Amino acid sequence: MTKTASRPPLAALLSVGFAIWLGFTVIVRLVGQWVFVPDQPLITILVFAVFIPVQFYLVRLLLDVFKVEPRQRLWAATWMLLLPLLLDGPSIALAGLLFPNLSAEAALLYGGLLLTLYAVGFWSALTYSSDRP
Repeated sequence: MTKTASRPPLAALLSVGFAIWLGFTVIVRLVGQWVFVPDQPLITILVFAVFIPVQFYLVRLLLDVFKVEPRQRLWAATWMLLLPLLLDGPSIALAGLLFPNLSAEAALLYGGLLLTLYAVGFWSALTYSSDRP
């Protein structure tokens, strides 16, 4: 009889993903006009430079918190990122309504950051070595 690896509860993964999405969305609604400034490329570079490693290590931290086995990491990351990814499509399409503090150009920066962060999240899970301490 083969013992199968235990998976974290799906509801917990979805809930964590939703909570992070909601928190980030609220933050963008409150301060996005100061973070996404199209005519200030240095600010844009800084925002990407800060959030990319945060996302990379946040995914790994959450995989550790949930004690996800190496071969289950992509599965778990997919479920953590899926609901926010589904919710961000409409939120970007309706950015003018949801984020009146953002100009159309700023909403493009926001959407670009989100796409980058989802890619980084999957990259983090895919490359998380199984030889961790």
